[in-house]
This record gives sequence, structure tokens and C-alpha cells, in this order.
Amino acid sequence: GAAVDAPGQVLMRWGLPVLTDRSFEGQVASQRYVEHGPFAWGTVRLRTVVGAKKTSARKPSPVKVYDHRYLGVLGLWLPVPYLPQPGTKANMYGLGACLLGQCVCVPK
Repeated sequence: GAAVDAPGQVLMRWGLPVLTDRSFEGQVASQRYVEHGPFAWGTVRLRTVVGAKKTSARKPSPVKVYDHRYLGVLGLWLPVPYLPQPGTKANMYGLGACLLGQCVCVPK
């Protein structure tokens, strides 16, 4: 059979810089899906510790939350692109798109 390229390999072939986010380094915090006949919408929320680890009992480690969304069609789950989250601060979004941890971003 024919080999299927990962999203990052296809984008690199077009000459676009591809970065990897930290979303798949995290733990699954929750998952949910809703069915509508032959279609479904699913979300997997991943929590990832970023930056320095916990330094004291009072101050928790910084955490980022990534939501991976999927469209289900007749039992086949398709990943939906999401906004990149550069850096280590929570709720910071960049200009670009990510798909399954592979991102194409506009530089600062």
C-alpha cells in the first residue's frame, strides 16, 4: 500500500516552517463527544505543564490546556485545525494553524 504523509511532512514539502506544540506531552484532562445521526463532534482536552516545575508548595506549576477537536462522519474521526499557543503563558494564541501537534505559524 501507499504510505501516507503526516501533516507536517506535507507542509514542509511546500516550503512552510513546521513547529511542534506541546499538546501531546500532556495528560488527558477530559473527553467528550456529541452524536447527531451519522455525524459527531468530539473534544479531547489535554493539560500540559510548561516552563519550570513546581518550585514551592504554594505556587503550582504553570499549566497550558489544549483542546483537540474532531469531526466524526459515519464512524471516521477527522481532526479539526486549531490555533497555535506559542510560549509558556496560558491563553496566548498565535496566528497560524495546528493539526495534531504540527503547526504552521506566522513569525513575530
